[in-house]
Amino acid sequence: MLRAFKIISSKRNDIMLVISSRWGDYYLETIKLIRELNLGSIVRIISEPVFGNELRALYKSASAFMNVYQIYSGYSTALLEAMASGIPPIIYEHSGNRYVVDESTGFILRKLDPNELADLLVYIVENEDEAKKKGKNAQFKVSKFYD
Repeated sequence: MLRAFKIISSKRNDIMLVISSRWGDYYLETIKLIRELNLGSIVRIISEPVFGNELRALYKSASAFMNVYQIYSGYSTALLEAMASGIPPIIYEHSGNRYVVDESTGFILRKLDPNELADLLVYIVENEDEAKKKGKNAQFKVSKFYD
């Protein structure tokens, strides 16, 4: 994800990445890579737990949601929270959450490639109406099938 933002940063200055990461969840490695890639001006890290209204506000400010851990693991409650907030998720096609997200409710990465993710993120920003439609579809799906 950080490498994708490095690619984007040379083309756009209107995109920001917000990472929620606790100490121990690769936090120090993430900080180091942000510095190496010189991304300090477009990456914000939230290291404290976020709940309630603050979490809702964070979701509402997002154009898309991606949970890096879902790439390697299964079911993600955070993914459902983002979808319930009307935020379209970005998932890897072989992730455990692929059965939750389809092309109508989110964005599917075909490869784990920074260039593909960078292109997708730019696409999302440039096609805001489509992203909002997918977010509404995601919100509907979660309200209908998940409690």
